[in-house]
Amino acid sequence: MSTTRKMLTGFALLGAIVCLAFSAGKTFRELQMRRTVKRAAGFVKALEQYHQKTGRYPESPEVPIARIMATSFGSTVSSLNASDGWGRSFRYMSSGDSYVLWSVGRNGVTDRMPGGGEFENYDFDLIAVSGDVWQGPSGFF
Repeated sequence: MSTTRKMLTGFALLGAIVCLAFSAGKTFRELQMRRTVKRAAGFVKALEQYHQKTGRYPESPEVPIARIMATSFGSTVSSLNASDGWGRSFRYMSSGDSYVLWSVGRNGVTDRMPGGGEFENYDFDLIAVSGDVWQGPSGFF
């Protein structure tokens, strides 16, 4: 095989590897977001059940969700993972009448879109307000 042909074959192989890596990266980010959405849905369900029983949501300033789950629910929600798909703790805040539950997303920074809605960027936060998705990834709801 000629040197030129070997170089072209090498570049083609490198291009294929780059395409696969990009595709796998997107798929991995989607998997992380799916985990985040699924785990958030579990917390929303538990919080709504708590509200049905007590008429209120657990009151708290901004804290990791695990703290609320341990003090308000005990072992009844121990199967819920308190981390989002990126390994960061979900955050929770409530006045008792309503609550906000959120994940800071892939970048770990609070990114709220004005007015909420759907987004394509995995850096934006997933936000649930009293059982409704205020801001979330498009195609997941």
